[in-house]
Amino acid sequence: YLVFDWNKEIVAKVKKEWNDTELEKYLKELNLNQKALLYAAAQLRDPTKDELLRRMNKLLKEKNSLEIDGRQFTAIKGSLTKHFEALGKEELIPSQFTVDEYWDDEKSRYRINEKYREKIIKILNGEFK
Repeated sequence: YLVFDWNKEIVAKVKKEWNDTELEKYLKELNLNQKALLYAAAQLRDPTKDELLRRMNKLLKEKNSLEIDGRQFTAIKGSLTKHFEALGKEELIPSQFTVDEYWDDEKSRYRINEKYREKIIKILNGEFK
């Protein structure tokens, strides 16, 4: 994406791709809630926040972990975004996008970065069996 610096110059911020080793190491170091968010998003196709939250809570319940609410979801998603920015890597789950053909309460969707969908499922599959 493009950002403006203080001198009003356009600076391109290039994000690096994840190689398999980096991705696996990164995913293994995440906490359970972060893993659940990425795994649920990789399993679902363009879910709403509520759909993603329900799937995450199902995964967390199976691990005898506490369920999360909408505010906690936002914090978890935000922490992942900060990680990606700090590492200079592509986001695995970019910020929500809008689907215009849905009603207002269902417009916001979450989409896993397709480049990494299958890898995320493969790496985290053992975590949520």
